[in-house]
Amino acid sequence: MPAREHWGSRFGFIMATASFAVGLGNIWRFPYVVGQNGGAAFLIVYLGFAILIGIPLLTAEVSLGRKTQRSPVAGMAAVAGRRSPWVVLAWLGIGTTFIIVATYLVLLSWIAGYLWMVVRGTFPSGTQAEVQATFGAFIARPLPIMTMAGLLMGLSGVLVARGLTGGLERVAKVAMPSLLLMLALLAARSLALPGAGAGLVWYLQPDFSKLDAAAVLAALGQAFFSIGVGVGSAFGLGSYLHPEQSDVPGNATVVVACDTAVALLAGIVIFPALFAFDIAPDFGQTLLIADLPEQHVVMAALIYRKIGMPWHVERAEKLVAEASG
Repeated sequence: MPAREHWGSRFGFIMATASFAVGLGNIWRFPYVVGQNGGAAFLIVYLGFAILIGIPLLTAEVSLGRKTQRSPVAGMAAVAGRRSPWVVLAWLGIGTTFIIVATYLVLLSWIAGYLWMVVRGTFPSGTQAEVQATFGAFIARPLPIMTMAGLLMGLSGVLVARGLTGGLERVAKVAMPSLLLMLALLAARSLALPGAGAGLVWYLQPDFSKLDAAAVLAALGQAFFSIGVGVGSAFGLGSYLHPEQSDVPGNATVVVACDTAVALLAGIVIFPALFAFDIAPDFGQTLLIADLPEQHVVMAALIYRKIGMPWHVERAEKLVAEASG
């Protein structure tokens, strides 16, 4: 049996694990759940769950992987026996991960398609209805989406074939810090919009009168959804840690901190922009999917104009005027 490959550095493991944890739970779900449950009061409860539950569970799952030095199914069989219910749960985790990957593949194909339209200059320049019509027309044609999905799967295959340190770790050490930097730049630009200060106050000022049992339960669910414990991925990532030379609790704490930082930054990007454009911050998950594509175009246009790039300045002015009513 060949020796198991190990992470080349602590930073590489943390960035790869944080890349696994960060996703829709942070950038899509977190802002609309905060918007529905009273802003910073919800944040406080969420942070409590992330610290008291998220870090210990992530530590436990990574520790199991480090202990067994095997995949989730083989590791659970080694620890609890092949007929143990824990092995069944490990298989369920793999099935859940498969569904998550399939979902992300579709979403990434949409994103790649949008990026291609922007590069070609065919992204709609009109109203929100035109943006939505473009999206509807795009997803109605399976060939472009399947092409993008095939390219993404091929890229993933190349990444996996290059091994742990030469593939996943090398990319994660660049991709995760780049995401944090991009979010920080977007947050800074959002805060610079006229009227954005009210959104920041709403986001960071607790209103405990809106905090009920449903909000607390939503915070607990968000912690599980965002950190990603219980699906076997942290188990697998932990199995590549050196069995005697790794600080699992410390690493798990940093991973959860990175995951939470991305969620908080996403809120700083979204809510000041909402208030700047006089949009209610509590209208549900359509916050990012259906009701804000126009605002994304506005923000992008303003950013490009600010740094001196000629990206349809007249489009930005038109959309700003429409958003202002």
